[in-house]
Amino acid sequence: MLAIILSVLTMTAPADSTMGEQEPIELDPIVVVGRREPTRLSKTVNSVLKISPQKVETAGEDNILHHLAYSHASISVTSVNGTGFGLGPRGQGKLLIRGLGFSPNRGSLVLIDGRPDIAGLFGHPLPDTYRRAGIYSAELVKGGASTLYGSNAIAGVLNLQSFYQPNLNRYTGLEITGGNHHTFNGIARHSQRFGKTVVAGWYEYIESDNHREDNEYFNRSGGVRVQLDRIAGFEMFVAGRYTSFDFADAGPVYDPSRSTGDIQRSGITFGMDREANRILMSVRLYNSYGEHAFSDGFESIDRNNGLDIFAKVKRAGYRGLSLSGGVSFNYLGGSAGDGTLFVRSGTFSEKEYAVHGQVELDVKDMFDITLGGRYIDHDRYGDHFVYQAGAVVPAEKYGSLKLSVGTAYRNPTINESQLFVISNSETLKPEEGAFYEIGYFNQFGSSISVETAVFYREGDNLITTLPNPSPPPLVKFQNSGSYSHSGWEAALRYVRGVLGISSSFIHLNQDDRNLSVPEDKLVVAGEYASGPMRIGLEAIAAFNTTSDSAGTTVVLDDYVVVNFDQRYAISGQIDLKLRFENLFDRDYEVVHGYPMPGITFRTGLAIRIN
Repeated sequence: MLAIILSVLTMTAPADSTMGEQEPIELDPIVVVGRREPTRLSKTVNSVLKISPQKVETAGEDNILHHLAYSHASISVTSVNGTGFGLGPRGQGKLLIRGLGFSPNRGSLVLIDGRPDIAGLFGHPLPDTYRRAGIYSAELVKGGASTLYGSNAIAGVLNLQSFYQPNLNRYTGLEITGGNHHTFNGIARHSQRFGKTVVAGWYEYIESDNHREDNEYFNRSGGVRVQLDRIAGFEMFVAGRYTSFDFADAGPVYDPSRSTGDIQRSGITFGMDREANRILMSVRLYNSYGEHAFSDGFESIDRNNGLDIFAKVKRAGYRGLSLSGGVSFNYLGGSAGDGTLFVRSGTFSEKEYAVHGQVELDVKDMFDITLGGRYIDHDRYGDHFVYQAGAVVPAEKYGSLKLSVGTAYRNPTINESQLFVISNSETLKPEEGAFYEIGYFNQFGSSISVETAVFYREGDNLITTLPNPSPPPLVKFQNSGSYSHSGWEAALRYVRGVLGISSSFIHLNQDDRNLSVPEDKLVVAGEYASGPMRIGLEAIAAFNTTSDSAGTTVVLDDYVVVNFDQRYAISGQIDLKLRFENLFDRDYEVVHGYPMPGITFRTGLAIRIN
């Protein structure tokens, strides 16, 4: 009833100003993560998705992973709740890029301000920490990117920038929303410039009972960022964040059992960048830390420390020639304890050193060629090499043709090599992946852009549990799995005045299908913004999604879900927010045995002071 009343109010409340400058869908956005230098999407070898600062600000989802999955067909995210993902054996939030990402989610690399955000013992990202409130912008590379970014980037890379407002002298934002299932969310953010320094901070509190019994979720997150502009020619920043969340999982409906976890995560990054004439430089020094306790008795502490140095020289003897390279060091480790016989309690660690180089050649605007490689030396698995090569053939009238080929890798994690009784410290090798892609991009005037790609991926040395040839134990982690996937995707972006529409479709052919990944997925997202009103609509259709039922593969029912989002400027500083997810109350699952919520709503106020 409250949602209905507030919806009526949005149609009748007076407004003396608009919501401010409206940001249309970007037809050919500038992206950084593909080449580590600002470049138009039409001229990058990689397929890249960008979420602009304006889009992050107005997105209705509270986690950036949900926004990616609801806005782009090529992205799937596993979920069993309306709020929160959880962690551990039942944890969700797996980021699957073009169907690839593995379980647990160790094939998709997530960076925060250049810091690899991975658990030190288990090697996966931490999805509950990717709160929209703490993010400035996001970019995602679809396809292997180990040449530039190292281990785990087999499926792709998601790079997040932490919150600040570099273009405003002062910004204060407050949001308070509530909804069904006893959901409450409060956000406070502030950014202020002092001369050449920007100081920003954010805090978010969210709690929900979710839609099932024994399914509650509670999250407190916050962070700070200090950005210094042009100090002795350098731009420097320090960014830190902390998340503490508690969750309960009710288990699948065919075998319900309560499981809980208490998680604390923190990370800090020091960054330094310089661009002078023809030379680019960047340095990232980082630390991640986590504490985890689960109801089954398992407890762990993990760390991830490292250093990444990158440099690029443009016009290196030839106007169109650029040379880049860098070195990196990464230390992963932690300790674990357990009341069972399956965990080897103790302290563990491993180190990796790497050096990489890349050549980029622009031949008189006729074509761009990229060729790069990375040499890795791991203290446990020795050395190996990955590469990437690609070309972009731009044609002003006919669009850009893109070609790329490369390899990627993932190191075995500490839990696979040391932590458990079934771990294998003797024979494991890094997982390997190869990718091949042909893409096309074209923009038609100022209203339409299209992007398509055909791709093929194959992998070897996948780590799985198999019977142990020399028991005990009866099973053991071993390199044995492989995969070969192919598919195609297409995206259309349309902007006309106050209307923006983004649609995308993907079809996947998978010999060994990843769980919770549709074979076909269609997404249509539209936005209308005029005067004080902004309305958004998302429609997601998924077909032939594979899941698991107590070890048996099942195909889930197809579904179409529609989400509705509305913001109305009551004044120049106050917006009324209203969001419905699963607007038509469809029954569907993303993971077998976990029915997703029916229609849910959130409503509240957002206050901005600039």
